[in-house]
Amino acid sequence: MGSHHEGDVDLSLGQSAGHGVEAIKRLHCSPWVGQEAIIRKGLSHQPMDPVLINSDVIKTLDLRPLSPWTDAPLETTLSSGPVLELQFDWPRDANDPRELAECPEPRLWALRADARCPWLPLILERDNGSLIRHVAMVVPHSFSRTEGLRFDPQALELWITHRMMLLDDLCAAKLGRSMRNNLSQVAASLGYELDHRFWDLLN
Repeated sequence: MGSHHEGDVDLSLGQSAGHGVEAIKRLHCSPWVGQEAIIRKGLSHQPMDPVLINSDVIKTLDLRPLSPWTDAPLETTLSSGPVLELQFDWPRDANDPRELAECPEPRLWALRADARCPWLPLILERDNGSLIRHVAMVVPHSFSRTEGLRFDPQALELWITHRMMLLDDLCAAKLGRSMRNNLSQVAASLGYELDHRFWDLLN
């Protein structure tokens, strides 16, 4: 995912994120997220081989590399846990300063995948950056070699809020049960904490 800020991230609670009741709080004081912002709780799922997303797949918006998950029942797909690593192979000139998530073609593929598979953040692995990279593809951000990935804070907050609502409803409707603990871990991996008041609003 290109070079990222190598310093430690302040995981103390920052300012509240708003949204009526202060149910979403930033876990860091600045809106940038790098590899070190991922919260590692220990892997309870077996890692798998990366799934290659090559240039032909990207150019044609081909989602067939995701077919093992899209073709399976949702219960089976989500029970696999965060094991899916997407490995993008998009040729760039050696002098191209852009980070992968700044290239319009891979971003368009990611937007298509996100629209077809809104549950994707639940199964993307977090240790090697697949979740962060995917979110960077679909949420406005900036990137610098010195500060790494810097999300637009309001855009990221709105995306997290909307996605938590969408996936909470999806899990309840399709699975008949909650996956709020897993959803909270996704939010935490992006630097946000969801407390019980957020979920209480959705009950």
